[in-house]
Amino acid sequence: MAKLLSTASWPDDGQSYPEYPVDFQIVVSESAPDLPAGWITCRLITQIQRTVEAEKHPLFESQSQILARDLTRLAVDIKALLQQQQVATMTFVPVVPSFELWLQHLSDEQYRVIIWHDLASEFGGAADIAYQGVRFTTNRARLMGFARGLESEVEPK
Repeated sequence: MAKLLSTASWPDDGQSYPEYPVDFQIVVSESAPDLPAGWITCRLITQIQRTVEAEKHPLFESQSQILARDLTRLAVDIKALLQQQQVATMTFVPVVPSFELWLQHLSDEQYRVIIWHDLASEFGGAADIAYQGVRFTTNRARLMGFARGLESEVEPK
């Protein structure tokens, strides 16, 4: 599983807050025999945790077939963004739309993440009608961990 964790700047009011209130996961399923070569099935999950005591619950969840090379490209693009200070933004859209990931470099360690989940299942397969999304901040270490998680999900088992 590739998991991208958020960071948060909570108020200094003496209360306890979740350390990672939002996360985005890409979970690759076992390869189905009916899928063409190069395609994989993924579950895309965005979760939130509102309080320290609360369990995380899915805000958005979908299942999609994605080209393995798209996830490899996403990992490579994230690493390139982290290494090149002159590039400030990155947008990822797989060949077959299922989600979009937008990254913006805000400071030395801070990045803005915007994730859009495709609502094609709500509109009879029309992938160009609607998305629902979430925005959060993360840091360099969490982005690198997400990229490495993607690489390990995609490599042949």
